Amino acid sequence: MSQIPAPKILVIEDETTQRILVKEYLEESGFVVRLADDGRRGLEMASAINPDLIILDLLLPSMDGYTLCTRLKQDPATAQIPVILVTAAREADVIERGMAAGASDFVTKPVDWSYLSDRVSHVLQQSRDMKQLAAEKQASEQKLQAVLESKDLSPEQINEIKQLSVEPTPTASGMSLAEFERQMVAVRVEAEERVRKAESVAAAQLDAERKQAAHHLEHVTKSFWSLISQTSQAHLPMLTALEQLTSGTAADENVMHDDISLMKFDAPQNPVQSLLATTRNMEALARDMSGAATLSEEQIDLVAFVEDVVETLRPVAEQRQVEIRAALPDAPLEVIFDPRKIRSAVLSLAANALKYSPQNASIEVLLTTTPGKPIQVSLKDNGIGMAPAVVENLRTCDMFPMNAVGARAGGFGFGVPMAMSAMIAHDGHLTIESEVGKGTTMTLCFPEHRKCNALASPARETLTDKSTARREDVPIARLNALLAS
Repeated sequence: MSQIPAPKILVIEDETTQRILVKEYLEESGFVVRLADDGRRGLEMASAINPDLIILDLLLPSMDGYTLCTRLKQDPATAQIPVILVTAAREADVIERGMAAGASDFVTKPVDWSYLSDRVSHVLQQSRDMKQLAAEKQASEQKLQAVLESKDLSPEQINEIKQLSVEPTPTASGMSLAEFERQMVAVRVEAEERVRKAESVAAAQLDAERKQAAHHLEHVTKSFWSLISQTSQAHLPMLTALEQLTSGTAADENVMHDDISLMKFDAPQNPVQSLLATTRNMEALARDMSGAATLSEEQIDLVAFVEDVVETLRPVAEQRQVEIRAALPDAPLEVIFDPRKIRSAVLSLAANALKYSPQNASIEVLLTTTPGKPIQVSLKDNGIGMAPAVVENLRTCDMFPMNAVGARAGGFGFGVPMAMSAMIAHDGHLTIESEVGKGTTMTLCFPEHRKCNALASPARETLTDKSTARREDVPIARLNALLAS
């Protein structure tokens, strides 16, 4: 018994990846596949190899799919080869134009491989059925001719009988099979378009529900932080009074968590003082997260501001036997920001750098500005560093990472989330780079639009003198709870 040869399919597709994928899939399904990468070559190969089926992309170089399909159907040698169109378009008029050019079916991109297999099998079976019907029709016509020639009929009568025998058989609705086939394709195109629109509506509804859920989550989150802020504020007067009793000095309610006056390393810690600093940290962060905080922005020379912060840190760094260096531009740099909030952010990050740096280490503070890029204030240390997982926790605002590094150093990690919230409030962001055993770089990135090039800057000496006076008002003996909180 002779084996039936595998159907031969010609794929005409200019996109290399799509052409190879279609070829591999069809070959795995048992078909013999030939390839053409443009319209003219596809037309030549169709005449040369006489495939059982052509899969034709509509958008081709040298000759588009519509023209190629029409040329195939006009040539008697290729007119009976069925064609499946492949198109990224889903509009009904595009499909109808292809079907009018003589295509038997279509599939849309991106190609669903199981659907393509179904359409290939259907069209090949349809083609075989049509060929069988054509052969049976030809045999019937030959038999009819023989019968008619045996009868005593005039040539006119013979022609009339033949004409009746070849009239196309209408369907029950009165339309021809070809017309019925075209209408079925049109119905399928309309059905697929309705499915696509339904999917689009469902996606829009899902997106709206997600936005509503995100809005609700944001509201709940802000409400939570607002509660934390209010609770912290309620405890601050009592803690301030306790701090006054235990320290024997009047507590300064204006001293914030970032003040260098609370930075202690080796000296015994006042637990009430540490708790007060931590509560102030929590209250300030909660106020930012709840959206209740407001910015008190000023136009300030950022170079003088950073220089002042470095000088504030220098006595504590010397006590720790850590060298602190600054690399700052020579010219003033006028920037609009909230000095209290940014000072808090820089000192919080500096406290972390000092806390995690061993003796005889160094910390570098850099201020860089490049046209078209954010203004950057970086604190670079060569301390113990952090593992990638810890850095990722900080980047995603996991605010209290009691990891091995944090536990060993003895801190919760308020500094980074507070710096992050400060930069977000200034339309900026905080970047973190770290490697275990090599150190950490934290960078405050201000958007360039906060730079004020056209306005005159205040004298740097004046700003430094004011800041120095503020530092001297604070007893240096009560060094910072950030390093012990």
